[in-house]
Order: sequence, then C-alpha cells, then structure tokens
Amino acid sequence: MTFATILGLSSFALWLVLLLYRGRYWEDAFRFYRQPNPLRPKPDRVGVKSPEPLMASSVIPPRPEVIIVIPILNRARAIRRVLLSLLHQDYSNLTHIILVDQQSTDSSLDIAATVPPMAGRTLHLLPHSPLPPEWSSRTWALSQGLLLAKSLSPTAELVWFADPETIQGEAMLSSLVASLESEGRDMISIMPELPVGSFIERIAVPAYHYFFSLLNPFSWVNDPLSSAAAAGSSTLLRRAALERIGGIITIVGIDEDASLAAAIKGIGTIKIENSDQAVSLRRYLEINEVRKLLARVVPAQQKNSIFTHTVFISGLLVGFILPPMLALFSTGVAQFFGYATWLMMTLSLMPTIFYCRLSPFWGLMMPLSACLYIWAVAESLVLSLLRPIDYATSELREHRGKNKPSVRTRRPATAPQVKRDIPPLSHLMR
Repeated sequence: MTFATILGLSSFALWLVLLLYRGRYWEDAFRFYRQPNPLRPKPDRVGVKSPEPLMASSVIPPRPEVIIVIPILNRARAIRRVLLSLLHQDYSNLTHIILVDQQSTDSSLDIAATVPPMAGRTLHLLPHSPLPPEWSSRTWALSQGLLLAKSLSPTAELVWFADPETIQGEAMLSSLVASLESEGRDMISIMPELPVGSFIERIAVPAYHYFFSLLNPFSWVNDPLSSAAAAGSSTLLRRAALERIGGIITIVGIDEDASLAAAIKGIGTIKIENSDQAVSLRRYLEINEVRKLLARVVPAQQKNSIFTHTVFISGLLVGFILPPMLALFSTGVAQFFGYATWLMMTLSLMPTIFYCRLSPFWGLMMPLSACLYIWAVAESLVLSLLRPIDYATSELREHRGKNKPSVRTRRPATAPQVKRDIPPLSHLMR
C-alpha cells in the first residue's frame, strides 16, 4: 500500500466519521431549506401533512415584556433600516429599544435619532462610556444597555440582543418568544442570511455556514446534554437566566457568543436555528473582510493554543485539501479514494449551497473555501498569541487609532421623542 493510498484512505475514513457521527450537521441547512416560510404558511393539501415550521408557531399568546439592546459601532449605512425593522415588529409587548454607542466616528447616532418613534415603543440612544481594560467593546456596550434596561423596566422578562446590520422580519420576535416559551428554553439565537452577491461572497458565505454547523451541529447545541454555541446577530434570552450566571461580565473573552451560550446552558437550555427572516446587510467584498468572517468560526478553545491549532489545521488539510489533490494528481486506488471523498464533501455541502440560493457549481469550490478558512484559522492564532486582548476587540481597535471625537449630544429636531441624553449608570452597578 503506497503512502498516497494511505492518505486517501485516511481522508475517506475521516469523512465517513463526520457524515455518520457528527450530529448530521450537514442537515442543518437542509432541514431549514425544506421548511415553509413561517410568515407565509401554505395551506395543507388534502391528505398530505405539511412539515412542521422551523420556528414554533405563535399559538401561545406573546406575553413577556421584551427590551432590545443593540451595540453599535460605525453602522451608518444600515442602522436606519435595522431600527425600522425592529420598531415594526408585530410583537405587542416590545417596550424599549436601547442603542448603545461603541465610540462610533460616523453619523450612526445622528441617523438613528431621525428614525420616527412608534406609539408604545421608545428608542433610547446611549452614548459611549470609557471602556475598562478588561472588557471588550461589544460586551461593555451590552452591559451598559442592560443596566439602562433594568432601570427602565425592572419587570421585563426577556432581552433581545440584536445586530446593527441585520434586518429582522416583522414576525421574528413573535416567533422567537413563542419558541422560547413553548419549548422552555432560556436562550435562542438565530443565524441570519448573509449576502452572496459577489464572487468572494459565494466562496466564503457557504463555507461560513458549513464550518459553523460542522463545529457546532445544531442537533447537539439544541440537546440539553450536549455542546453549546450561539450566533451573535440575534439572541433572545431570559433576564433571570442572565442574572443566574452572574451577569454579562462573566462572558468577557475572545468568543463571547459561545461563552454566553455555554454559561446559559450550564444552568438551562438553549437553541440555535437558521432563519430567512433575519437578513444581514453587511457585505464581504474584500479578502480581509472574508478572513474576519471565517475567523469567527474558529473554536474559542483553540484561539490561544498552538497544539490544538496545529491539529485542527491538519484535519482541514486532510479532509478538504487532500481529496481533490489525490483525485487530480494521483493514480489507482489513491485516485479512487480522492474522487470518492471529494464527492462526499461536495454532496455534504449541497444543503448549504441551496440554503444560500446558489448553483450546485459552487459546491465544487469547497477546497478553495477551505483554503480561506485555513488561512483564517492560522492568522487567528498569530493574532491571539501576539495581542490576545486586542484581538478580542479587533473591531474597536480599527477605530481607536483615529481621532476620538467628543460625545455628540446634538438632538435632531426631526425626532424630539427619542431619548438621547441618558444619565450616568454608575448608580445602577451592583
């Protein structure tokens, strides 16, 4: 048996294990793709039972009060559309939307202040406060928003962490609350649709969804006795659960979404799902932006370990790069294993390709996507070893070196009902 044959057999065996014993991760997008849109239900055909919708139907009347907290850093292009989508949620007991500045240098807050408020829903614009050295920018903003939420409505049961670049369908919050209540969950997070308009996005976005599911199979995450993971763009959780884990300060670290999910799962249950009712407006048009996108999928426990990084990259090389190399440049049995493994890899990606509404042709580009992912994994190790704290706050680091403007308190005349000047929150700190 030649060395190439041994490598081909090893790659083939690795893929058999992944497909059969990895929580059927490749079905995560496929199950979603087969489900009807919960906002546009189709009537049952006679004698045919319709599949269950992805999100729980809103049979249970939405009762718990919800407060939305949105950390924002230089999102002027998207913030108006995002706020309008949140203000127009059909959930009846949404009372406050808190927008927390992370030291933005653009016109994000000025644009947000021009958004017309709705009856019964108040938009609060909270200026940034000095960032403590042990905190990341996003987590500090969330903590300030939570403190304000507590002072505004101490009885609110649920908090929704929303993304400043993700538009939410008008029934999203109703679906999330219904699912949370009917299933008895303490936290639900949603993976949004990402844009796939450019060539680089069609390479990177399916890879992002695929590798996220590979590392965090939804069936395992949704199992109370298995692993934990979360998608940070849309997370609904119970305030009581957050208080039980000690507050938002307990999740300060490199991968804060995963840390929050693990902490909540330690005292309760969580859930993660795809949804076509959450659509991201953020574009990935440059290779560096793609690297950052894929770096978000690097497991948190590997970001500061040379050994686990080496093992992880080796597995990616054997699983995703080696099969096409053997198929194209080897002969005999090794070539057979190369083609067979490449076929399994491509077929496992098809549900994700369909979920992204792309042609099956893009499934053949998986080796190229894997190369980008390996680059992101390797660079994340270098960055985390050189600057472990700054890497956790990389988004803020990009803007900290620029001119720091004073806090803008100009109140546009077009939005007099928006609460912009918020008093210091130090008296609310425990």
